[in-house]
Amino acid sequence: MFGVAINIFFALIFLFAGGINGPNLLSFLIALFLMIIISSSKRSKMMWCAINICLMGGLLYVQYRHPNWVSFEYEKLTDRLWDHWFQYIILASVLYYGTSYIITNYEFERKSAADRSESIRQQNLEISVQKEELERLNAEKDRLFSIIAHDLRVPVGNVYNYMNLLFETALEPDKRQYIEQELKKQLAGTSAMLTNLLTWAQQQIKGITVKSEPVNIRTCIRDALEIEFETAQTKGVKLELPGEDVVVSTDRYVLQIVIRNLVNNALKFTAPNGFVRVTAAATANAIVVAVADNGLGIPEEVQATIFTLHTDPKTGTRNEKGVGLGLLLCRGLAEALGGTLRFKSTSGEGTTFSLELPVEKNNY
Repeated sequence: MFGVAINIFFALIFLFAGGINGPNLLSFLIALFLMIIISSSKRSKMMWCAINICLMGGLLYVQYRHPNWVSFEYEKLTDRLWDHWFQYIILASVLYYGTSYIITNYEFERKSAADRSESIRQQNLEISVQKEELERLNAEKDRLFSIIAHDLRVPVGNVYNYMNLLFETALEPDKRQYIEQELKKQLAGTSAMLTNLLTWAQQQIKGITVKSEPVNIRTCIRDALEIEFETAQTKGVKLELPGEDVVVSTDRYVLQIVIRNLVNNALKFTAPNGFVRVTAAATANAIVVAVADNGLGIPEEVQATIFTLHTDPKTGTRNEKGVGLGLLLCRGLAEALGGTLRFKSTSGEGTTFSLELPVEKNNY
Protein backbone atom coordinates (compact mmCIF):
# COMPACT_ATOMS: atom_id res chain seq x y z
CA MET A 1 0.00 0.00 0.00
CA PHE A 2 2.81 2.41 0.81
CA GLY A 3 4.41 1.83 -2.61
CA VAL A 4 1.15 2.37 -4.48
CA ALA A 5 0.35 5.50 -2.48
CA ILE A 6 3.73 7.14 -2.93
CA ASN A 7 3.78 6.48 -6.67
CA ILE A 8 0.27 7.93 -7.09
CA PHE A 9 1.30 10.91 -4.96
CA PHE A 10 4.34 11.69 -7.14
CA ALA A 11 2.32 11.11 -10.35
CA LEU A 12 -0.18 13.78 -9.27
CA ILE A 13 2.65 16.15 -8.38
CA PHE A 14 4.09 15.55 -11.87
CA LEU A 15 0.80 16.45 -13.52
CA PHE A 16 0.11 19.54 -11.38
CA ALA A 17 3.63 20.87 -10.90
CA GLY A 18 4.94 21.45 -14.38
CA GLY A 19 5.69 17.93 -15.61
CA ILE A 20 9.13 17.71 -17.17
CA ASN A 21 9.54 21.44 -16.66
CA GLY A 22 9.48 20.91 -12.91
CA PRO A 23 11.83 18.96 -10.67
CA ASN A 24 9.49 15.98 -10.27
CA LEU A 25 11.49 13.47 -12.29
CA LEU A 26 13.82 13.25 -9.31
CA SER A 27 10.84 12.46 -7.08
CA PHE A 28 10.32 9.15 -8.86
CA LEU A 29 13.92 8.23 -8.09
CA ILE A 30 13.13 8.92 -4.43
CA ALA A 31 10.08 6.63 -4.63
CA LEU A 32 12.09 3.89 -6.32
CA PHE A 33 14.90 4.21 -3.77
CA LEU A 34 12.46 3.94 -0.85
CA MET A 35 10.74 0.88 -2.32
CA ILE A 36 14.08 -0.87 -2.92
CA ILE A 37 15.01 -0.27 0.72
CA ILE A 38 11.67 -1.45 2.10
CA SER A 39 11.25 -4.52 -0.14
CA SER A 40 12.56 -7.69 1.41
CA SER A 41 12.87 -9.94 -1.64
CA LYS A 42 14.66 -9.59 -4.95
CA ARG A 43 11.43 -10.28 -6.81
CA SER A 44 9.57 -7.39 -5.17
CA LYS A 45 12.51 -5.03 -5.83
CA MET A 46 12.42 -5.90 -9.55
CA MET A 47 8.64 -5.45 -9.61
CA TRP A 48 8.84 -1.92 -8.17
CA CYS A 49 11.63 -1.02 -10.62
CA ALA A 50 9.39 -2.08 -13.51
CA ILE A 51 6.39 -0.18 -12.08
CA ASN A 52 8.50 2.96 -11.56
CA ILE A 53 9.92 2.88 -15.09
CA CYS A 54 6.52 2.20 -16.69
CA LEU A 55 4.82 4.96 -14.66
CA MET A 56 7.51 7.48 -15.54
CA GLY A 57 7.35 6.52 -19.21
CA GLY A 58 3.54 6.76 -19.17
CA LEU A 59 3.58 10.25 -17.63
CA LEU A 60 6.12 11.47 -20.17
CA TYR A 61 3.98 10.06 -22.97
CA VAL A 62 0.87 11.80 -21.53
CA GLN A 63 2.65 15.14 -21.42
CA TYR A 64 3.94 14.61 -24.97
CA ARG A 65 0.52 13.68 -26.39
CA HIS A 66 -1.59 15.96 -24.18
CA PRO A 67 0.53 18.87 -22.97
CA ASN A 68 -2.57 20.73 -21.83
CA TRP A 69 -3.19 18.03 -19.18
CA VAL A 70 -0.09 19.20 -17.34
CA SER A 71 -0.76 22.41 -15.45
CA PHE A 72 1.36 25.06 -13.71
CA GLU A 73 3.95 27.20 -15.42
CA TYR A 74 6.65 29.06 -13.50
CA GLU A 75 6.02 32.83 -13.59
CA LYS A 76 9.62 33.65 -12.66
CA LEU A 77 12.95 31.97 -13.13
CA THR A 78 13.54 32.47 -9.42
CA ASP A 79 10.52 30.29 -8.59
CA ARG A 80 11.83 27.52 -10.77
CA LEU A 81 15.31 27.70 -9.18
CA TRP A 82 13.90 27.54 -5.64
CA ASP A 83 11.63 24.62 -6.57
CA HIS A 84 14.57 22.65 -7.95
CA TRP A 85 16.70 23.57 -4.95
CA PHE A 86 14.15 22.35 -2.42
CA GLN A 87 13.57 19.18 -4.43
CA TYR A 88 17.29 18.52 -4.45
CA ILE A 89 17.52 19.01 -0.67
CA ILE A 90 14.66 16.52 -0.18
CA LEU A 91 16.34 14.01 -2.51
CA ALA A 92 19.71 14.43 -0.78
CA SER A 93 18.09 13.93 2.64
CA VAL A 94 16.27 10.80 1.53
CA LEU A 95 19.46 9.41 0.01
CA TYR A 96 21.41 10.17 3.19
CA TYR A 97 18.95 8.60 5.60
CA GLY A 98 18.19 5.72 3.26
CA THR A 99 21.86 4.93 2.82
CA SER A 100 22.40 5.23 6.59
CA TYR A 101 19.52 2.81 7.13
CA ILE A 102 21.08 0.33 4.70
CA ILE A 103 24.49 0.57 6.36
CA THR A 104 23.00 0.30 9.86
CA ASN A 105 20.90 -2.67 8.83
CA TYR A 106 23.93 -4.31 7.23
CA GLU A 107 26.03 -3.81 10.37
CA PHE A 108 23.20 -5.19 12.51
CA GLU A 109 22.89 -8.26 10.33
CA ARG A 110 26.66 -8.71 10.29
CA LYS A 111 26.82 -8.47 14.08
CA SER A 112 23.87 -10.83 14.42
CA ALA A 113 25.60 -13.33 12.15
CA ALA A 114 28.81 -12.99 14.18
CA ASP A 115 26.86 -13.46 17.43
CA ARG A 116 25.14 -16.53 16.02
CA SER A 117 28.49 -17.90 14.90
CA GLU A 118 29.98 -17.29 18.36
CA SER A 119 26.94 -18.87 20.00
CA ILE A 120 27.30 -21.94 17.80
CA ARG A 121 31.02 -22.09 18.62
CA GLN A 122 30.25 -21.89 22.36
CA GLN A 123 27.60 -24.59 22.03
CA ASN A 124 30.06 -26.82 20.18
CA LEU A 125 32.62 -26.19 22.91
CA GLU A 126 30.08 -27.05 25.62
CA ILE A 127 29.10 -30.19 23.73
CA SER A 128 32.77 -31.16 23.48
CA VAL A 129 33.26 -30.59 27.23
CA GLN A 130 30.10 -32.57 28.01
CA LYS A 131 31.29 -35.36 25.73
CA GLU A 132 34.62 -35.53 27.55
CA GLU A 133 32.81 -35.50 30.90
CA LEU A 134 30.52 -38.32 29.78
CA GLU A 135 33.51 -40.33 28.58
CA ARG A 136 35.20 -39.76 31.95
CA LEU A 137 32.08 -40.81 33.83
CA ASN A 138 31.70 -43.91 31.65
CA ALA A 139 35.33 -44.81 32.33
CA GLU A 140 34.78 -44.37 36.06
CA LYS A 141 31.60 -46.44 35.87
CA ASP A 142 33.46 -49.24 34.08
CA ARG A 143 36.23 -49.02 36.66
CA LEU A 144 33.72 -49.19 39.50
CA PHE A 145 32.05 -52.27 38.01
CA SER A 146 35.49 -53.83 37.66
CA ILE A 147 36.13 -53.13 41.34
CA ILE A 148 32.82 -54.67 42.35
CA ALA A 149 33.29 -57.68 40.06
CA HIS A 150 36.84 -58.51 41.10
CA ASP A 151 38.25 -56.65 44.07
CA LEU A 152 35.14 -57.10 46.20
CA ARG A 153 34.39 -60.65 45.13
CA VAL A 154 37.86 -61.92 46.03
CA PRO A 155 37.88 -60.90 49.72
CA VAL A 156 34.28 -62.07 50.18
CA GLY A 157 35.31 -65.42 48.68
CA ASN A 158 38.24 -65.60 51.06
CA VAL A 159 35.97 -64.95 54.04
CA TYR A 160 33.68 -67.73 52.85
CA ASN A 161 36.61 -70.14 52.54
CA TYR A 162 37.90 -69.23 56.02
CA MET A 163 34.45 -69.83 57.49
CA ASN A 164 34.30 -73.26 55.83
CA LEU A 165 37.67 -74.17 57.33
CA LEU A 166 36.59 -73.06 60.81
CA PHE A 167 33.28 -74.92 60.80
CA GLU A 168 34.09 -78.04 58.76
CA THR A 169 37.67 -78.82 59.71
CA ALA A 170 39.12 -79.83 63.05
CA LEU A 171 42.03 -77.46 63.44
CA GLU A 172 44.78 -77.20 65.99
CA PRO A 173 44.44 -74.17 68.29
CA ASP A 174 47.37 -72.28 66.79
CA LYS A 175 46.11 -72.80 63.21
CA ARG A 176 42.60 -71.88 64.25
CA GLN A 177 43.91 -68.68 65.84
CA TYR A 178 45.86 -67.85 62.69
CA ILE A 179 42.77 -68.35 60.50
CA GLU A 180 40.65 -66.25 62.84
CA GLN A 181 43.19 -63.43 62.62
CA GLU A 182 43.22 -63.67 58.84
CA LEU A 183 39.41 -63.73 58.83
CA LYS A 184 39.34 -60.59 60.98
CA LYS A 185 41.83 -58.93 58.64
CA GLN A 186 39.77 -59.83 55.56
CA LEU A 187 36.56 -58.59 57.18
CA ALA A 188 38.21 -55.31 58.18
CA GLY A 189 39.55 -54.80 54.67
CA THR A 190 36.20 -55.67 53.10
CA SER A 191 34.38 -53.33 55.47
CA ALA A 192 36.73 -50.46 54.63
CA MET A 193 36.33 -51.24 50.92
CA LEU A 194 32.53 -51.18 51.15
CA THR A 195 32.63 -47.93 53.11
CA ASN A 196 34.74 -46.32 50.39
CA LEU A 197 32.58 -47.66 47.59
CA LEU A 198 29.33 -46.53 49.18
CA THR A 199 30.71 -43.13 50.14
CA TRP A 200 32.13 -42.57 46.67
CA ALA A 201 28.85 -43.69 45.04
CA GLN A 202 26.89 -41.30 47.27
CA GLN A 203 29.30 -38.51 46.38
CA GLN A 204 28.83 -39.14 42.67
CA ILE A 205 25.02 -39.33 42.86
CA LYS A 206 24.03 -36.53 45.23
CA GLY A 207 27.20 -35.16 46.79
CA ILE A 208 28.32 -35.17 50.39
CA THR A 209 26.39 -33.28 53.05
CA VAL A 210 28.81 -31.71 55.52
CA LYS A 211 27.62 -31.07 59.09
CA SER A 212 30.23 -28.97 60.85
CA GLU A 213 30.76 -29.13 64.60
CA PRO A 214 33.68 -28.53 66.98
CA VAL A 215 35.97 -31.54 66.58
CA ASN A 216 39.08 -32.38 68.62
CA ILE A 217 41.33 -33.79 65.91
CA ARG A 218 43.44 -35.88 68.28
CA THR A 219 40.50 -37.75 69.83
CA CYS A 220 38.66 -37.94 66.51
CA ILE A 221 41.62 -39.64 64.84
CA ARG A 222 42.22 -41.94 67.81
CA ASP A 223 38.59 -43.15 67.66
CA ALA A 224 38.80 -43.69 63.89
CA LEU A 225 41.97 -45.79 63.90
CA GLU A 226 41.21 -48.65 66.30
CA ILE A 227 41.56 -51.31 63.60
CA GLU A 228 44.58 -49.54 62.10
CA PHE A 229 46.37 -49.72 65.46
CA GLU A 230 45.98 -53.50 65.42
CA THR A 231 47.15 -53.64 61.80
CA ALA A 232 50.21 -51.54 62.61
CA GLN A 233 51.05 -53.68 65.64
CA THR A 234 50.68 -56.90 63.68
CA LYS A 235 52.86 -55.57 60.86
CA GLY A 236 55.47 -54.07 63.18
CA VAL A 237 54.91 -50.46 62.09
CA LYS A 238 54.89 -47.65 64.64
CA LEU A 239 51.70 -45.60 64.37
CA GLU A 240 51.92 -42.17 66.02
CA LEU A 241 48.99 -39.82 66.69
CA PRO A 242 48.91 -36.04 67.29
CA GLY A 243 50.27 -35.15 70.71
CA GLU A 244 48.36 -31.90 71.18
CA ASP A 245 44.70 -31.01 71.05
CA VAL A 246 43.67 -29.04 67.97
CA VAL A 247 39.99 -28.18 67.68
CA VAL A 248 38.49 -27.52 64.28
CA SER A 249 34.97 -26.87 62.99
CA THR A 250 34.37 -29.66 60.51
CA ASP A 251 32.43 -32.86 59.85
CA ARG A 252 33.72 -35.60 62.18
CA TYR A 253 32.55 -38.51 60.03
CA VAL A 254 34.00 -37.15 56.77
CA LEU A 255 37.30 -36.26 58.45
CA GLN A 256 37.58 -39.78 59.88
CA ILE A 257 37.06 -41.35 56.44
CA VAL A 258 39.83 -39.21 54.95
CA ILE A 259 42.33 -39.90 57.75
CA ARG A 260 41.48 -43.62 57.89
CA ASN A 261 42.13 -43.99 54.15
CA LEU A 262 45.40 -42.05 54.30
CA VAL A 263 46.64 -44.08 57.29
CA ASN A 264 45.61 -47.36 55.65
CA ASN A 265 47.58 -46.40 52.55
CA ALA A 266 50.60 -45.45 54.65
CA LEU A 267 50.50 -48.74 56.59
CA LYS A 268 50.13 -50.73 53.40
CA PHE A 269 53.27 -49.29 51.81
CA THR A 270 55.43 -49.11 54.93
CA ALA A 271 57.71 -52.05 55.76
CA PRO A 272 58.06 -53.53 59.27
CA ASN A 273 60.05 -51.32 61.69
CA GLY A 274 58.88 -48.28 59.79
CA PHE A 275 56.61 -45.52 61.07
CA VAL A 276 53.37 -43.75 60.18
CA ARG A 277 52.99 -40.38 61.87
CA VAL A 278 49.75 -38.38 62.06
CA THR A 279 50.07 -34.72 63.08
CA ALA A 280 47.74 -31.76 63.44
CA ALA A 281 48.84 -28.13 63.59
CA ALA A 282 47.41 -24.66 63.16
CA THR A 283 49.26 -22.33 60.79
CA ALA A 284 48.58 -18.73 59.83
CA ASN A 285 46.34 -19.72 56.92
CA ALA A 286 45.12 -23.25 57.61
CA ILE A 287 44.63 -26.17 59.95
CA VAL A 288 46.92 -28.90 58.59
CA VAL A 289 46.40 -32.60 59.31
CA ALA A 290 49.32 -34.59 57.91
CA VAL A 291 49.95 -38.31 57.49
CA ALA A 292 53.65 -39.09 56.93
CA ASP A 293 55.44 -42.39 56.47
CA ASN A 294 58.89 -43.69 55.57
CA GLY A 295 57.56 -46.36 53.24
CA LEU A 296 58.00 -47.13 49.56
CA GLY A 297 57.00 -43.69 48.32
CA ILE A 298 55.12 -42.97 45.12
CA PRO A 299 56.99 -43.38 41.81
CA GLU A 300 57.29 -40.07 40.00
CA GLU A 301 55.69 -41.39 36.81
CA VAL A 302 52.37 -42.15 38.55
CA GLN A 303 52.15 -39.13 40.86
CA ALA A 304 50.09 -37.13 38.38
CA THR A 305 47.29 -39.73 38.32
CA ILE A 306 47.04 -40.94 41.93
CA PHE A 307 43.83 -38.93 42.48
CA THR A 308 42.07 -40.65 39.56
CA LEU A 309 40.76 -44.10 38.69
CA HIS A 310 43.36 -44.40 35.95
CA THR A 311 46.03 -45.68 38.33
CA ASP A 312 46.15 -49.42 38.91
CA PRO A 313 46.19 -50.25 42.64
CA LYS A 314 49.54 -51.53 43.88
CA THR A 315 50.14 -54.24 46.44
CA GLY A 316 51.68 -53.29 49.75
CA THR A 317 54.87 -54.46 51.42
CA ARG A 318 53.05 -57.61 52.56
CA ASN A 319 50.96 -58.02 49.43
CA GLU A 320 48.07 -56.00 50.84
CA LYS A 321 45.55 -55.20 48.13
CA GLY A 322 43.35 -52.18 47.55
CA VAL A 323 40.77 -51.01 45.03
CA GLY A 324 42.45 -47.80 43.90
CA LEU A 325 39.53 -45.69 45.09
CA GLY A 326 40.77 -44.33 48.43
CA LEU A 327 42.80 -41.33 47.28
CA LEU A 328 40.18 -40.25 44.75
CA LEU A 329 37.59 -40.41 47.51
CA CYS A 330 39.86 -38.50 49.92
CA ARG A 331 40.35 -35.63 47.49
CA GLY A 332 36.60 -35.31 46.90
CA LEU A 333 35.86 -35.37 50.63
CA ALA A 334 38.62 -32.84 51.32
CA GLU A 335 37.01 -30.47 48.83
CA ALA A 336 33.62 -31.10 50.45
CA LEU A 337 35.16 -29.95 53.75
CA GLY A 338 36.30 -26.76 52.03
CA GLY A 339 39.94 -27.81 52.06
CA THR A 340 42.61 -29.28 49.82
CA LEU A 341 44.61 -32.49 49.86
CA ARG A 342 48.27 -32.28 48.82
CA PHE A 343 51.17 -34.70 48.94
CA LYS A 344 54.94 -34.87 48.72
CA SER A 345 56.65 -38.13 47.95
CA THR A 346 60.08 -39.48 47.13
CA SER A 347 60.32 -43.01 45.80
CA GLY A 348 62.04 -45.22 48.36
CA GLU A 349 61.91 -42.62 51.14
CA GLY A 350 58.26 -42.10 51.98
CA THR A 351 55.19 -39.93 51.46
CA THR A 352 53.40 -37.14 53.30
CA PHE A 353 49.76 -36.31 52.65
CA SER A 354 48.50 -32.98 54.01
CA LEU A 355 44.84 -32.10 54.50
CA GLU A 356 44.55 -28.31 54.68
CA LEU A 357 41.40 -26.69 56.06
CA PRO A 358 41.18 -22.90 55.67
CA VAL A 359 41.33 -20.89 58.90
CA GLU A 360 38.33 -18.73 57.97
CA LYS A 361 36.10 -21.78 58.17
CA ASN A 362 37.15 -22.39 61.75
CA ASN A 363 36.17 -20.44 64.79
CA TYR A 364 38.19 -22.36 67.36
